[in-house]
Amino acid sequence: MNARHQKPDGGFTLVELLAVITIIILLAGGLVVSVGYFSRRAGQSRTQAILMMVEQGIKSFHNDFGVYPPDHYKNLLAEYFANENAPNNPFSNTTSDGTDYKPEYRFLVYNNSGFNYSS
Repeated sequence: MNARHQKPDGGFTLVELLAVITIIILLAGGLVVSVGYFSRRAGQSRTQAILMMVEQGIKSFHNDFGVYPPDHYKNLLAEYFANENAPNNPFSNTTSDGTDYKPEYRFLVYNNSGFNYSS
């Protein structure tokens, strides 16, 4: 038998395996980048939705009372926060000076059934 015409063993060459591994790594890298992008976009959308609700609340207050809410309400709300330095972004749980923010709510929430929803 001629040794040149032998059928090669079944399997993949090293170059083929490296090509497949490279493609998988590139796809995984793209996935990581896109997940980070979409999570940032979700946070931005959530923040925009909250700001729209605040805007609607202020407009509703103005429609009900004919004036905008006074500034002294921020002093009344300060007693409900254990830490005076509230977070700039409520989703990051850090204050403007970089410390961790752990809210301690000092009020109870009840509905008509009397069930306590506070933690």
